[in-house]
Amino acid sequence: MPAAPPASGAFRYVAVFRAVAILWHDPAPPLRGRRRAIGERVNDGPMDLDLKEIPGLVWAYRFDTEGRAHPLVSGSHEEAVVPQSGFLWLHLSVTDIRLPGFLERLGLPEEARRSLVLRDRHAVLRTSSGVVHGVLPGYETDFEHTDETTAPIGRFHLAAGDHYIVTTRPKPLRSFASVRAALDRGQRFQRPAALLAALMDAFHREAGDMVARLTDAIDTIEDGVFDARLHDERRQLGLIRRRLVIAHRNLRSASNLVEEPEEDMAHDLPSGMTAVLDRLAHQMEALDVDICALQDRARLVQEEISAQLSWEMNRLLFLLSIISGLLLPPTLVTGFFGMNTRDLPFEDVAHGTLLAACIGVAAALFVAGLMWRFGMLYFGRRR
Repeated sequence: MPAAPPASGAFRYVAVFRAVAILWHDPAPPLRGRRRAIGERVNDGPMDLDLKEIPGLVWAYRFDTEGRAHPLVSGSHEEAVVPQSGFLWLHLSVTDIRLPGFLERLGLPEEARRSLVLRDRHAVLRTSSGVVHGVLPGYETDFEHTDETTAPIGRFHLAAGDHYIVTTRPKPLRSFASVRAALDRGQRFQRPAALLAALMDAFHREAGDMVARLTDAIDTIEDGVFDARLHDERRQLGLIRRRLVIAHRNLRSASNLVEEPEEDMAHDLPSGMTAVLDRLAHQMEALDVDICALQDRARLVQEEISAQLSWEMNRLLFLLSIISGLLLPPTLVTGFFGMNTRDLPFEDVAHGTLLAACIGVAAALFVAGLMWRFGMLYFGRRR
């Protein structure tokens, strides 16, 4: 019968819905790896007892006393132990909800754990309990952007001690890919301070390339502004200024990037970290100075472009006013001879129209002579 197929399809859907309802209300223990609902209480401590892998692991390296890097291939949380010699580098994704419990198990101070998981958007470094922790900038890896002039600026979180450095990030960063490539080539880092310096040197090189490219772009726009022809580069210059504003926003606290540690805690900083923090503060401050100088240049170029466009607009309005002034007397003459009244001049004269046109031209020449006499017919050229 024609009604049979729809009925069988309906029964099939009802059966599927019943199966889902049974599974949903089944009082049996949940399967391992099931997604927890928001606000669900977990009674297994700071992290799952049956967890075998490091949550949110991107990569992990163990460095020996000579600075050679050995990757942790298995990614087991049993390997995430702070060594007595050398140091451990854990690079994690901050999007994993199990990360806070793992950091607590790792033995990090509370403030350091908070710095690693909070979504702080400002670049800052702090020191507490002999651990350097905070937020630093970096260029995000985005296949839609091919260079530093358009690539978005992201950030990463870190906590560094004597024998470990833990970094977290919401999105992949170019500086980390650069340092990992250096590790694959055999580069050595004997302490966490050297690794942090390498990460920020990679960011500093990328930012320097960005500043150089934006400088070349502004130079090209300046050459066009002072060319013989008028160029409207406001859109391109606006994109450059927007990029500089974003970079300055991420580095505006460069002079206060590293908060001064307390006197009784200064000697507890990781080995070599004091020199790295000083160098990092100077790098960020110098980079911010270069960006501010480019902002001033871009602002001056945009003001010059606006002034030239305004001058050109005023010149065109002046020419339009001159043309209107010269055409006004002939308009009055044609309006006078266009009146439908008797006894108009040249009504019965041969070539009267030609004579009326000559009167209109003479009136226009008379007004032009007056304008020339009073210096109103100055047709300035663009300098």
